[in-house]
Amino acid sequence: MKLFTIAKDIISPMIVRLEKFAGINLPLVSVLCYHSISSDNSLVDVTREQFISHLEYLEKKFEFITLEDVTGYIKGDKIISRPSVAITFDDGYKDLVDIVLPILETRNIPAAVFVLAEPEKANRNILGNIKPLMNSEEMIYLQNKGWTIGCHAATHKELTNIDNEALEHEIVKAKKIIEEKLGRPVKFLAYPQGLYDQKTVEASQRAGYLGALTTDAGFISTKTLMLQIPRVCVDRTHTLTQFRALLTKSSVRYFQIKKKIGIKN
Repeated sequence: MKLFTIAKDIISPMIVRLEKFAGINLPLVSVLCYHSISSDNSLVDVTREQFISHLEYLEKKFEFITLEDVTGYIKGDKIISRPSVAITFDDGYKDLVDIVLPILETRNIPAAVFVLAEPEKANRNILGNIKPLMNSEEMIYLQNKGWTIGCHAATHKELTNIDNEALEHEIVKAKKIIEEKLGRPVKFLAYPQGLYDQKTVEASQRAGYLGALTTDAGFISTKTLMLQIPRVCVDRTHTLTQFRALLTKSSVRYFQIKKKIGIKN
């Protein structure tokens, strides 16, 4: 994979320069998907230093917006005139409170986190780690700091491979559980692993989510489906050079090819 990383580092700046030379504008509305900001060295981790370098780049090129802004734009209620990005985190790891919150607060950057309704029952095999997850008090703390708290299902099961009763619990019941913890409505869902099908979309609609987010490659337009919102996923394998290329229109094609041939990072 080292050679693949080197190849990406060579190709990425070429993509950025070619799009600039061709007069291709940056995507108008994007949603970034992170998981954990730490040095634990699992695939979901991005180091603190990497994350700060990402933010420093974004501050030069993009406006920071909320998920409410994103869905408002899709519905036609929100006008966005310059490249903008929303930052989201899946799973709800504790490092968001200890590491991420101070970084974003100093920069006045909004964020959203998708938490598990029953973190004590989290499917660790699918999560792929034993990293500590936030408790209810920490979720409320972030909410009080202005974060959007969304649902990431109940236990992080593979939603496309469970029966109807389990699906109801993971999507519909989970929303109610988190709302009881927070004392506020939960408007957004992120499908675990980004996996969804018609049944999960219907369950999301039945639960009353305003928007549901995937890990499909793509950017946001007024034609985006509210329960199939794409995101740009970031992990520890992405160098800063590659990160810049992720937020170009050519990156969508790259992710489509990568998914087709089964490359994981």
